[in-house]
Amino acid sequence: MPSQNKKIRPATKGSIREIGGAARRAFIKELIQSGKIHSHAQLEELLKTEGINVTQATISRDLEAIGAYRSRSENSELIYRLDSNNIAEKSDSAISIKSVKNSANILLITTNPGAASILAAQIDRKIMQNHLRHCLGTLAGDDTVMILMEENSINKAVYELSEVYPEIIQIYKVNDQSKKVRGRK
Repeated sequence: MPSQNKKIRPATKGSIREIGGAARRAFIKELIQSGKIHSHAQLEELLKTEGINVTQATISRDLEAIGAYRSRSENSELIYRLDSNNIAEKSDSAISIKSVKNSANILLITTNPGAASILAAQIDRKIMQNHLRHCLGTLAGDDTVMILMEENSINKAVYELSEVYPEIIQIYKVNDQSKKVRGRK
């Protein structure tokens, strides 16, 4: 049985080091903050140099988790940067969804004060990654997120959103049932 107090040893040439996701992400952050990371392949190579063997898929998930994105540097090179607001790392528990309502191809989500922009940024990131195919974009205030969806796709969009935020479908169904009870459906 492996020891619980196992220390991470420095990598030696040719060795492969197993480290946890949090430690790997912290190391990736350090590499990105150097301002010299241009691609997945380069990041993968640098990790291998340190004895950390990962797949492209793992690198993609780690970059998303730490809020990394690519943009142009001062000399017009594409480099990875970190989201200055650390939106990707903010806890989902900081977001409390209060209500979910719809009108035509607009979904309106009410959150606790100050959480709407975090939620909208997370949803926009999922849209850009093509995880929310029926959502077109978001607009956020302090406690309200408006999501614009493709025409006639409200149910598909709510289902896709519920894959990411399961509480959305529960709250949406409750609102939908209350409309039926009041005869407004």
